[in-house]
Amino acid sequence: MHQGTLDDFPDFKNPAGEWRTVWIPWFKRLPIFLDLGGLRAVHACWHPQHIARLAGRTLEDDDFLHAAADKATPEGEAIEAVLKGIEVPLPVPQGYLRREQPNVGLLKSLKREVEALCETWLNAKHEALCASFLKGRAGSPRRQGPPLPI
Repeated sequence: MHQGTLDDFPDFKNPAGEWRTVWIPWFKRLPIFLDLGGLRAVHACWHPQHIARLAGRTLEDDDFLHAAADKATPEGEAIEAVLKGIEVPLPVPQGYLRREQPNVGLLKSLKREVEALCETWLNAKHEALCASFLKGRAGSPRRQGPPLPI
């Protein structure tokens, strides 16, 4: 747990404490995702196969909770993808973008990857959003601040 949570619930180890009797049960009841017809909400990644595996499930089901905690199970794989996102390898060369010397080749490669994702994954309803994202990024000034790890 995060230190701030530990500070807020000093009795978190106590089985009769507020953390375990009130908050953990409440967290377990929260939906893993929402599909409200015209509105979908998820923490990281709406992946139809993983969403289907998690549909109707909550962490109140102890068997599901234990399976979801193991990344090697289908439930664990689905939880990882939906709540944390799917990791994909970065194009070569990998490294850091520095304000002083941007890696133009890497930026062009990443732009091509984003364009390909937009063409592949976004339907006509979201094309304008994708186009505005690409347009805004292509001509934007260099980022200020520390290097970006990629």
